Amino acid sequence: MSMMRFSIITPTFNRRDVVRRSIDSGLQFVHAVGDSEIVVIDDASADGTVGMLREHYTREISDGLIKLVARETNGGSTVAKSDGARNAGGDWLVFLDSDDELLPEAAAAM
Repeated sequence: MSMMRFSIITPTFNRRDVVRRSIDSGLQFVHAVGDSEIVVIDDASADGTVGMLREHYTREISDGLIKLVARETNGGSTVAKSDGARNAGGDWLVFLDSDDELLPEAAAAM
């Protein structure tokens, strides 16, 4: 039986100061379940979110744990989530807003 691969979809817009908590909780989940990813869709933020993410998560992006997609125009939450789903490689999608966090026991519950 093969493991299920999860894609955590995190849309963000001008959430530079809070999105890392969400991503860090997603990384805990990814490490716990293995062979999964986080897809961050930046919806044309003007507060430097993309630069901060590229700098802070350089290794995770390089290793494929995080896919960072930067939209050129703001399309709103639904468009960003749809872009995330299109860029996801997982069998299961988990939508996690940029101001939310997965609980530490989420991986075991899944």
